[in-house]
Amino acid sequence: MSEEHPHADDPPTWLTAELTAADDGSPSFAAACRATADLTLDVLRLRQAGAGAGAELRPVADHLQTLAAASGVRLDSVLRWAGLEAADPTGRDFAAGWGRLAWALRIDPAQALRHLRLTVAGVLGGEHVPVVVRFRAAAADAAAVATRWDDAFSGAAAQWAADARARLAAAEGAFHDGYRVAEAPEEGCP
Repeated sequence: MSEEHPHADDPPTWLTAELTAADDGSPSFAAACRATADLTLDVLRLRQAGAGAGAELRPVADHLQTLAAASGVRLDSVLRWAGLEAADPTGRDFAAGWGRLAWALRIDPAQALRHLRLTVAGVLGGEHVPVVVRFRAAAADAAAVATRWDDAFSGAAAQWAADARARLAAAEGAFHDGYRVAEAPEEGCP
């Protein structure tokens, strides 16, 4: 910790790794520093937009687009950092990247999992999507509505074909892994 910033710890692993990889003594190092600072600022802006967004259920891409529109952030670098840019939305890489980004955005893991479930169900086909329930975090019964939605989704998913259930289970496991890794103090995120 520095005396100037008494709450500052050593930089997180993700930051030192990015900077170390770019430090070749050339101007590219300064550019990498700027890109890392821009990424951090974009994530913070998205996080701030998410704090006031309520708990409306949407697939991951739609949720991120809503946050981007509210914050004025272009998602390209954020998606690239999280590994969501070209990943299959039903795959483990996408789910782990979404877990990492959801943690960085401080989205409750249960809520982030709902976004992922809607994404996977949407990609697998419309017949996999249960009735969409919208609710706001400020609603007095938001927890009860969320529980009812989770129960309805689980009931619908139990009726899916075995391969669709397996893809959902793999995505959910990768999401939890990505979220856990991101919240580990030595990993950190923007």
